[in-house]
Amino acid sequence: MRIGDGLAGMFVALLGLAVLLNLRSFPEQAGYFGPSLFPGFIAAGLLLCGSLLLLRAIRMHAGAGFAIRFDETFRGGAAATAAFLMIASILSFAFLGDIVGFQIITFLTVLVLALWLQKRLVFSITMATTMTIVLDLLFAKLLRVPLPAGLLEGLI
Repeated sequence: MRIGDGLAGMFVALLGLAVLLNLRSFPEQAGYFGPSLFPGFIAAGLLLCGSLLLLRAIRMHAGAGFAIRFDETFRGGAAATAAFLMIASILSFAFLGDIVGFQIITFLTVLVLALWLQKRLVFSITMATTMTIVLDLLFAKLLRVPLPAGLLEGLI
């Protein structure tokens, strides 16, 4: 699947604009930079890059820059399965995260995706375990994001 530069640029620019508008709700800090500084830089970069991509598509491609084209590889069943697996993994985190827990869902998601990519079972289990530990340490310890333990409550 190929998305035209104009469509992608429009989406990125609108995302940057939405973040910039949302920054007004961030608390103000007197005397030093507040929590909106870094997201503001990222949003401005998104807005700038998206606008440049949109302008380039308008100038170079006329109307073709806004097209979505499906190539031959997307028409097969493998691409549809890949899209389904990605959407299912995102939805499982969203709806089952509190019940099952971050660690179990991460492990199962990485394991299923690795097996779908036809990796060996031992490699898939090793990769799923490693990714679960790394992501848990990254979010819980380094970034201090509270992760739902779910079924592992009390064990972790």
